[in-house]
Amino acid sequence: MHVQRARFLELVTAIAAACTPQPAEAPAVVVPVDTMPAKSASPPYPEPVKVDVAPRLELKGTSSRGIWDLEYDEKAAPKSCAQLKCPGPTHEAFGILKSYCTAFSQNLRTEPFQRFMNCMMAHNNTPDVCDLTLIGTEPGDCLEKWAEPSQLDPATEAKCRPLVRQCDAAGSAITMEACRGLLSVTTPRREKKMIHCIVEYCDSAPTLCHIPI
Repeated sequence: MHVQRARFLELVTAIAAACTPQPAEAPAVVVPVDTMPAKSASPPYPEPVKVDVAPRLELKGTSSRGIWDLEYDEKAAPKSCAQLKCPGPTHEAFGILKSYCTAFSQNLRTEPFQRFMNCMMAHNNTPDVCDLTLIGTEPGDCLEKWAEPSQLDPATEAKCRPLVRQCDAAGSAITMEACRGLLSVTTPRREKKMIHCIVEYCDSAPTLCHIPI
């Protein structure tokens, strides 16, 4: 039988391929996938902006002795009510302030009035000045302890004796020291008005008699 050589080689090759064991398929490699988002170069939220806030202007006269701890130079040029200013075009209370300041300049002796003005000028041209928030006797106000000078006028002792007795009789006491303090800071021409105020208010006089009467 004649066998074609080409055909015979094809059959042998096919049989050999069918009988040869095939290599096992390589196992699949599982690579874990990072499900977390990539870290951004910038934070997810903007950094808080730091705002520099100017410190609040500290009120003068907040120490233990009130206005008597403020600087006072008797040789310095005296300050006047005309120097007081307010910010903005209009301030209804500024006219009242100027009126009170003028009365203080007439009622108070030079040292207590200039101490008051030193305090006011430290806040000049601010709302504190314009809104009458510094002319009281509370801590931090520019008339804090205005009637408690370190040195009392010797002449006030005799003047205060009948006033103290009169207040005692009315059931509203005032100490000799408080009475002398009030008269020691009062100008001679306003002394009669201050005496009237002391007798009227007695123990409340140091916190009420600074307002012009």
